Amino acid sequence: MTDTQTEAIDLVSEKERLKQVSDWYTAWGTADHQVVKFLQEEMQPFFRGTHALELGCSDGVWTRLLVEKFERVVVVDAAEKYVNLLRAQLKDRNIEFHLNFFEEFETSEKFDAIFMINILEHVLDPVQIMSRAARWLKPDGIILINVPNAESVHRKIGQALDMIPETTALNPLDQRLGHRRVYTWDTLAADVRASDLKLLHLGGVFLKVLSNAQMEQFFTPELMRAFYQVGREFPRQCATIYAICGRESA
Repeated sequence: MTDTQTEAIDLVSEKERLKQVSDWYTAWGTADHQVVKFLQEEMQPFFRGTHALELGCSDGVWTRLLVEKFERVVVVDAAEKYVNLLRAQLKDRNIEFHLNFFEEFETSEKFDAIFMINILEHVLDPVQIMSRAARWLKPDGIILINVPNAESVHRKIGQALDMIPETTALNPLDQRLGHRRVYTWDTLAADVRASDLKLLHLGGVFLKVLSNAQMEQFFTPELMRAFYQVGREFPRQCATIYAICGRESA
């Protein structure tokens, strides 16, 4: 069997994996949605330029922000449900969609900002994806990356309760979401440096002590914001961590 045939079989499997997640997942109206809004608040000061590439749109929480902040937005996602939904909803906006895998997508266009939000925990080879993205970046452009954090307080509590053997272990929700790994602050930095990218900044967002279901039941919007604000003092223990990167050769 050739490498090309093996890759084709893998991509068929990956498409089914994405379909299983997109059939049910949405962030809208959940605790996840509020955390995403905090993340957007934290990352917007790093936005630059007029042309953006979004690798992985999911249900469009980030996409809707990007079309407001950039003159041109290109979106790549292999989940047909998400692409079709957003293509219909944003048909009058400054946006172009590609139904494709990151591993197969090609473009000669260069971008000011590339967004890789909650994708590295899903893909087979995160370093390869970041290295490919570096080729699509303008010399002074940035890549904005976000992943769940294994060192989050709520995962440490889960380990203390014997719900997971270690904080980097995949829990049932990770598995349902199609995650392949859970990053720490250090492993995210290591993967960035192993690609053709220069790490400019690392940060954390939202001090999470309870599950999403518990927060949705007990937390007021004011309490959610309080945990976001306090989390700024403890970035390595936040629910989600992010990296701001540039081209190594820039």
